[in-house]
Amino acid sequence: MFWSDKTEAPTPRRREEARKQGIVPRSAELTGTIVLFAGALFGVLLFPSWLNSLSSAMNALLVRGDWSPLVRDVMLKPLLFVAGLMLVAFLAGAIQTRFLFTFYPLRFDWQKVNPVSGFKRMFSVMTLWDGTRAVLKASLVGYVGFVTLKAGWDAVLATSTMDVRTGASTLGSVGLGLLWRCVVVLLLLSAIDYAIQWWRVERSLRMTRQEVKDELKQTEGDPNVKAQLRRRYRQLVMHRQIQRVKEATVVITNPTHYAVALRYDPKTLPAPQVIAKGTDWMAQRIVQEARKHGVPIVQNAPLAQALMKVNIGAFIPPELYQATAEVLAYVFRLTGRAKEVLGEA
Repeated sequence: MFWSDKTEAPTPRRREEARKQGIVPRSAELTGTIVLFAGALFGVLLFPSWLNSLSSAMNALLVRGDWSPLVRDVMLKPLLFVAGLMLVAFLAGAIQTRFLFTFYPLRFDWQKVNPVSGFKRMFSVMTLWDGTRAVLKASLVGYVGFVTLKAGWDAVLATSTMDVRTGASTLGSVGLGLLWRCVVVLLLLSAIDYAIQWWRVERSLRMTRQEVKDELKQTEGDPNVKAQLRRRYRQLVMHRQIQRVKEATVVITNPTHYAVALRYDPKTLPAPQVIAKGTDWMAQRIVQEARKHGVPIVQNAPLAQALMKVNIGAFIPPELYQATAEVLAYVFRLTGRAKEVLGEA
């Protein structure tokens, strides 16, 4: 398969649709290896106890003819072992897919029975990797098994002269050693396999520039998406306004429903500038922020209502100069800046 024209990273919508269809990175090889690792770990923890149970059960059977210990302790305990491995297998697969459960891959698909598609799959990159992985697994596991058994062969032969308990312990030790070595090899292969599966999914989800443009047009036309974008924009604007309140010279209120923050510096600004405004909840937030930063708050309902018509970032219109100047003069006298700003003695 070729992706020469698919140069764009998948969009969140593309990923979500793929996830609904069950297209997520997962490695059956990794799941199997984790189960094998869990089996080896459970074996190390449970084998000595099971061996003691086997010895006691055989003694009870041979001495008293009692079968119950053999059934209860020797035959039923392995069922718990198997149940534990089944749970591990479930969790290993679920974690890889982030607990995705979907029946979409089970639906009938003509492409799966299409001989042309099947022929292409025979010569795909993934088919090549599957074959290479199988050869690597057989070769490495075979080599590890040969080296391990060669090193422990004398111990295996010596079990013929041992009692049942000692012989079983010796064979178990050799077997677990072989299992641990195989697990390490398989974990390495599984990590590589998962990385390749992740790469395969990522490449299959890549999009052409036209697909990205088409999706953008679709999402822009979605009323839910538009509403969400407008809501985020309003939140961003309100957040920026709140941050600028600390720069205000005065906040004018009416006193609870409206609040307008003005900034004025005669040295740099031609007229007072509206840097934040809001009604109801937003007005309360502006007042709270002004108190937090020590910005003077003046109640003037007519002026506050008039200033609400001025856009954020705009200078107040000339018809509001007189009323605003009176408020600013009061604020400058209150803050001790009257002489500096107004030139009063």
